[in-house]
Amino acid sequence: MVAVARYRVAAVVLALVVLVLLSACARFGEATIRIDQAEDEIVRLTDEIATAVELEVTSASPLGPRDRCELVTTGQGASNRVSLRGPIPDGVPVLERSAAILTDAGYQLVPGESEDELFGRRDGLRITVVVDRPTGEVAIDGNTACRPLGR
Repeated sequence: MVAVARYRVAAVVLALVVLVLLSACARFGEATIRIDQAEDEIVRLTDEIATAVELEVTSASPLGPRDRCELVTTGQGASNRVSLRGPIPDGVPVLERSAAILTDAGYQLVPGESEDELFGRRDGLRITVVVDRPTGEVAIDGNTACRPLGR
């Protein structure tokens, strides 16, 4: 009778361990998928903004190295970044068009330090659009804040 009770306790403990491991594996997969989806969104939105403002891209940098990480919504964590640069298009309301795209995508607009800057934030994602009149360039930067899994 005592042996049967011990086997039952061992079976329950083993079942709990398996459930915890399955849950951890599922979270690992979700975090990986989520950062991949976030990076895809950043690339899509920066491209969409560049097209909408008729930016002639003269300089581009891709996202940083794709370490396995989870998206964070705080200011902590490394940033994967995509950047597009080009001359300011004549007669195009760059910031207004960018704001409309970001608003439609559910981003919260945050005022910049000057009237020539626009920041959009949502769930650990950030897109910055700057019209740099002294250099004659538009800069569109997309960032995903992430931290290595398990930290």
